[in-house]
Amino acid sequence: MLVAAGSVHWDNGWPAVAPSNPAQICVPDTEAHAQSNILQRYIKCYNVNERTIEASKRLSRAKSILREHGNYSYLNGSGSIVKLNNGIEFAMMYFAMIMALLIIGGGVILKYLLSFTILLLTLSGCGANAPVPADELSQSADDKITLRKSPNDSREYRYLQLPNKLRVVLVSDPSTEKAAAAMAVFRGSNHEPEAHPGLAHFLEHMLFIQTEAYPEPSAFQDFVSANGGSTNAYTALDHTNYFFDVKASAFPEALDRWGHFFISPIISPEYSQREKNAVDSEYQMQLKNDGWRGYMVGKQAINPEHPNSRFTIGSLEVLSGDIHNELVEFFETQYSADQMGLVIVADQSLDALEALVTPLFTQIENKDIGPAYPSVELFKDGMLPATLKIQTIEEGASISYLFPLPAAREHYKNKPEQYFSNLLGHEGEGSLHQLLTRKGWIQSLSAGVGEMDRNTSAMMVNIDLTPLGEQHTDEITNMVFQAIELIKQSPPELWRFEEQAVVAEMAFRFQEKSSATGLVYQLAPRIDEYPAEDLLVAPYLMEDFDAKVIKDLMNYLRPDNVLVEISGPNIVGDQVEPWFKVPFSLARGDIEQTVVADVNLSLPEENPYLPENLELVAANDEPLQAYAQTPELQLWLNSDVQFGSPRANIFLELAIEGGLVSPADRGIAHLYRLIVQDALSKDVYPAYLAGLSYSISVPDSGYEIRIGGYQDQQQALLESVLDAFLNTELDPERFATLKNQLIKDWRNAVNDRPYSQAFSAISDTLRSGRWPRPMLIDALESVELADLQAWRKSRLDSFTVRGLIHGNVVKQDARQLEQLLRSSLTLDAHNFITPEVKDVDNALRLQLEVDHADAAMVLHVQNADESFASRARSSLAAQIMHPSYFQELRTEQQLGYVVSVSNRPVAKRGGVSFIVQSPNTSAAELEQATLKFVDDFVSAWPEVSTAEFEQQKSGLITRLLENPKNLNEASNRYWADLTENVMTFDSREQVADLVAGLSQADMQNYFVQVQEKLQNHRLLVFTPGRFAEIPQRGQLLGNAAEPWEADAPAS
Repeated sequence: MLVAAGSVHWDNGWPAVAPSNPAQICVPDTEAHAQSNILQRYIKCYNVNERTIEASKRLSRAKSILREHGNYSYLNGSGSIVKLNNGIEFAMMYFAMIMALLIIGGGVILKYLLSFTILLLTLSGCGANAPVPADELSQSADDKITLRKSPNDSREYRYLQLPNKLRVVLVSDPSTEKAAAAMAVFRGSNHEPEAHPGLAHFLEHMLFIQTEAYPEPSAFQDFVSANGGSTNAYTALDHTNYFFDVKASAFPEALDRWGHFFISPIISPEYSQREKNAVDSEYQMQLKNDGWRGYMVGKQAINPEHPNSRFTIGSLEVLSGDIHNELVEFFETQYSADQMGLVIVADQSLDALEALVTPLFTQIENKDIGPAYPSVELFKDGMLPATLKIQTIEEGASISYLFPLPAAREHYKNKPEQYFSNLLGHEGEGSLHQLLTRKGWIQSLSAGVGEMDRNTSAMMVNIDLTPLGEQHTDEITNMVFQAIELIKQSPPELWRFEEQAVVAEMAFRFQEKSSATGLVYQLAPRIDEYPAEDLLVAPYLMEDFDAKVIKDLMNYLRPDNVLVEISGPNIVGDQVEPWFKVPFSLARGDIEQTVVADVNLSLPEENPYLPENLELVAANDEPLQAYAQTPELQLWLNSDVQFGSPRANIFLELAIEGGLVSPADRGIAHLYRLIVQDALSKDVYPAYLAGLSYSISVPDSGYEIRIGGYQDQQQALLESVLDAFLNTELDPERFATLKNQLIKDWRNAVNDRPYSQAFSAISDTLRSGRWPRPMLIDALESVELADLQAWRKSRLDSFTVRGLIHGNVVKQDARQLEQLLRSSLTLDAHNFITPEVKDVDNALRLQLEVDHADAAMVLHVQNADESFASRARSSLAAQIMHPSYFQELRTEQQLGYVVSVSNRPVAKRGGVSFIVQSPNTSAAELEQATLKFVDDFVSAWPEVSTAEFEQQKSGLITRLLENPKNLNEASNRYWADLTENVMTFDSREQVADLVAGLSQADMQNYFVQVQEKLQNHRLLVFTPGRFAEIPQRGQLLGNAAEPWEADAPAS
């Protein structure tokens, strides 16, 4: 579950289209992370505490996994991992915004949640008025509302309501290179006709295809991609959210193209018939996904009259026949200006933005349909308590508890629910988490409050079980209620509330800028949730302590008001869920408990990690400097307060002699990492609550340790981490538990989406120091505690360190860091391992056996070398080819939902990868369709105009040269260059300069090279799915490790 929760993030929501920027495509390393993201999409949370902390921890784990399994330097090349995808970047964008909000609540529950918890705000995915003159003001100056913003926020905001009742937030940011917009339509899956489940999601797809003003299919995606942007959408239960970003100079035209989605879309019968296949492909892709399977079973436990109980994805079955008229009717009756919220951010003034928005978006028809929220209760009398048991595909079991509460949003200014969820999910000494961990029953525990519908919230406790814990679920249930009773019996205390409020206030006060897309798509749905003046501050507010409200809400945490869910592969159900065919059982009535005596629970003490010094150091313009440069220690320093926050980052790479050069080495290194993190949990959990974070990952050279957050207590946290890293007691029981957990997580990777496994296999096949998970499992299964003890003694006896300290720091901080490292570690001169990539010098095939009906294919062509010049060509090639590839294979031929071209490199070796997953086409046919596409593309390339080509170059350059939005982005850029030995720290600028110098003839030559290599110098990884026909051309490899024989060189 650790690996699952920390792997690469896929699309936020159900994307109506794949990312329009190929450099932003993400292929998750594990399906489990995609599952956890699905669950996140179903929940609106107004809670901080453990879930805030869990989010922080899982972000750190995500980074760890990416450093090991992905190309971390490349991923950070377009922005820091503060979590985003449309590839890694947008998943990271998504996470960046969430993390900014999660510090104080208002984000999502980032736990591998119980399936029934995803009932909370489900996402399904992925005629006009006359124009109004620009000088017709939408509201008087006296009516204008001031949005409460962070003192650290330099953007300017304006809220207004247009004459057609469209609510708008304008954001002026003169420094932004990217402009962005989001439109939340406050209609979603809950509002579609029961006869056509998935219709709202289907309509979301259709709006991207054509409009009356721009009738050419895919014109919008092509324009956005050519101008360095991306676009996406998702359908939730109560809203549908469309959003995009683009280089600022192209924003007015992009906005006009996009705005006509909502003014005059063309919902053609022809494309309606085609696009329903894409909707069905999404449904088919999820059939083996435990997150979706559990979510659908969870619907069986709630009131069948509630719209949350419906199937919402859509499929060929439920969208069969001529459904064109139903699509048109849904748009005409449910898409109305009075039920929409628009947010835009650009580099223009507020007045200029208002003049841009008003004449365009006033054309959206106002049908005065008003809000529409579910009126029936989620659980009828007699439906609780209940126990729901669900059979999973993946190894590993969980148990969770859901307690319905009155709507928490009513108390958003005080967040009383956060008080008790913080205490229940705490991981410190005496906590429920620690006691269950010591018994060897659980792997993780989190607690938080989320919104189920407009009238109902829910307190959730989510627990991942060990094999031993599966045998003690009744005892665990009893201990959960003992912990609840302890909190109930302890009168709410002001100091505990104030401690949380202080952290929330700091997070708002020192809020760092998010990406333009992250801002708009998070803010747009909120327009319907909070008063305008509180849109920015609402997730952070904790104004008044109200002991009575806290106690009143706590009274809902009772054994007779709970839905218990137990999930695992050994569950035998007496019913089968109709859409995903999941065996389950549902028993209404008293839940089962076994009393556990002498449970020594206690509430947490005061937090020792709360920062005391929040002063900013003196600003300076000095570049990154080498502070310490010896054979055993290289330390780089940069004082940087440009983001207005007293935060800093410490990145340390600890090289061991020889590095990690075998599956056994890497497997043991990962196991030891888990043991260290486990040992640290109770002591450093308060640090997470106080806005600090740490992570440990396993690069080729040894280990990487990162410390982030408020600078004041960072060195104290690092000292604790280093002490645990070197001296953690190796307990036999925890060794066995964590070894089994790691092996289980690796085994579960076989349930990843087919295209995801295929993409991961590219790196496993070509990159030194990468091995398929079955090889890691084989190497680790025979490892005993004595082996680990011997490994630690021999392999962790000395280190060479290279590090970065960046942010609100000065030389004195670097000096203290150097002293800490020299006093804690035995330092010696070792080499840092530079990964090597095998040349693909012939046609290679690798077949993966994946238990999924879909076929998938990744066809990879690598660059001739690792130079920036080659990287510039492949980056531009992927950006240019992706929209056409998507349009042809998905929109026109409907060969699959996942269709993309990526330039994600293997280590530093760039290239181009064609990626498809299909429920209706074999891998052999996908290969042939790709080859034909490339042939046609190369033939048509000479017809591309100079203006179109220059536009593509300009868009890519904009993306490359986009300034970091926050400290994490800036730190990650430094670190990427440092670890790749780009000591000028300007890799992005170098690539951008090389892109600027490319000619159409240069790209013609590159496209021809790709065309030729696809015949004789490419790696094809595929999964056959349900199809008998498989690709036949090329040498068939036995496994991903087969072609790699050389050892990685040292540098």
